[in-house]
Amino acid sequence: MRYVFYSLAGLFFIGLTQTGCLKTRAQLREEESTMAPVGVREVDTESSDLVAELKTEIIRLNGRISELESQMTESGKQNVENLVEQLEKRIIELEQSQMVMLSAIKKVEHKIPPPNAKNVFITAKNQYRAKKYPDAIKNFTLYLKSGDQNHIQETTFLRAESYYAEKEYQKAIIDYSKFPEKYQKSKKLPKVLYKIGLSFEGLGKKSDAKLFYDELVRKFPKSAEAKKAKSKLKTKKL
Repeated sequence: MRYVFYSLAGLFFIGLTQTGCLKTRAQLREEESTMAPVGVREVDTESSDLVAELKTEIIRLNGRISELESQMTESGKQNVENLVEQLEKRIIELEQSQMVMLSAIKKVEHKIPPPNAKNVFITAKNQYRAKKYPDAIKNFTLYLKSGDQNHIQETTFLRAESYYAEKEYQKAIIDYSKFPEKYQKSKKLPKVLYKIGLSFEGLGKKSDAKLFYDELVRKFPKSAEAKKAKSKLKTKKL
């Protein structure tokens, strides 16, 4: 399957050059949301990891933008706005790349009809409780592709926790980040922000971890996770 990996990398560059101009972030997200759900993807791991790397970088840059905006003062407003503009342009480029690669993956993947969604969810949850994380990840993914809407938030969170337990930090970050993006009223937000910080630490990106600890302390100062984050920030090791 290595051939697919190199083909995708080539399509990424071709896609960027053929588009002529960058699409807006809203257009890219709309395209991604309209991509039809499919069964388990039988594509090479390298291709999947490359898409995960792109998404993780997008999340990291969004964290930088949030930090800059929170620090904006009248005196340095122009400089901050210029930095934000540069970061947003880079995010658009990365999101464009991600869409090209996802489209390429869809052309080579083999679709498997989803089984009974409820049974898959129950099986995945039992596997998670038994700490059989690789099996749980497989079935949580299958459930998310089934089209069933009853347990999406819980499945997304538990798959993130499974990825984190397996030290697949990039993929964990992607799932955790869906909560501040889509589920802003979720009670899991403090834990999610803390786990994103821990995941970035796991990747050796302590400065990026600090951004999410700061955001956690700022938005949920009374949470148990905020206390843990404050403790980490006080050590000055980030």
